[in-house]
Amino acid sequence: YRPYPPEEPIPAYYPASNAAYFAAKQAVSEIQALGFYAEKAKIPLRAFALANGIGDMGKNGLLRIHPYGSCIVLEAIATDAVLPETVTTAHTPCPKGCTACAEACPTGAIAGSRDAEKCMRLYMENALHPEWVREKQRHYIGCEECIRACPFNTEDGYSEPGDELRA
Repeated sequence: YRPYPPEEPIPAYYPASNAAYFAAKQAVSEIQALGFYAEKAKIPLRAFALANGIGDMGKNGLLRIHPYGSCIVLEAIATDAVLPETVTTAHTPCPKGCTACAEACPTGAIAGSRDAEKCMRLYMENALHPEWVREKQRHYIGCEECIRACPFNTEDGYSEPGDELRA
């Protein structure tokens, strides 16, 4: 997916994540209809991808897969179906000296080294956010400031949310 413009109150990740969830469920149904075992699987996909040479870790700690940047949503399906091809990606480490994500981070979670406890995204799964998160939060849910700042994610510009999000 491509990020929404900075003034958009809903991060693009959430509709993309919802679409990926339902696409994975559909894929499971289609694989099962062919007579194979299939189910959605919960595995640490970022760690799996990095361990298998798929993508790179950005300075913000997010998985980046060329040519999509870190604007990706991954779903896992466990199956005994034979897959037609192996995934390979080009490696594109962060440019030397690039600090765009660190400069954009409203909490300093990427300054020097990553500090997950300072990342607002960590707190988005909980009903109650700490006061410091509410004070720095610029959007309804989540934070994508590092994603919007990354040159790998915005080389094609921003996308606009669909009308269903504006209703």
